[in-house]
Amino acid sequence: IVLGAVIVHAMVLAFILRFEFVVPVEKMPLLLYGILLALAVKLPIFFFRGLDSGGWHYVEFSDLSAQVVGNGLASAAFTVTTYLVVGTSFPRSIYCIDFLICLLTTSGVLFVIRLCNEASRDVRSEDSAKNVLIYGAGNAGRTLIREIQTRRSIGYRVDRKSTRLNS
Repeated sequence: IVLGAVIVHAMVLAFILRFEFVVPVEKMPLLLYGILLALAVKLPIFFFRGLDSGGWHYVEFSDLSAQVVGNGLASAAFTVTTYLVVGTSFPRSIYCIDFLICLLTTSGVLFVIRLCNEASRDVRSEDSAKNVLIYGAGNAGRTLIREIQTRRSIGYRVDRKSTRLNS
């Protein structure tokens, strides 16, 4: 449902931007064709590429590449299908605008879900959480810090603003 809403949102916004916030009445059938074709073409590709997966709670910046590839494939397939079905009457700039809006919206939804998930976590009281010192661990240390910060229920905390740093 979320991805379908994102697809519709991207198409409508692409038309609004393309026609400077006033979509002409004669272009409304093209908008409707665009929405229907985008849903029919993009949704299966998004599902096939796993962009609907429940791992959104643990999304990282590296997942952005999957978003770019998935949206790129879906937009390319949409462009070809729309050109074959509707023809040259469909505004060409819509293809690019739709891709950008869809990419930004799907990626934004991922990160908003992650932010909400982290903000609403059940946090143990600061008194019962144990301090942990991570020293010189490189990438493994960053991964450990991220894990401690996202899974606060394990009972540890990392205090990056501690007065004990550099002492």
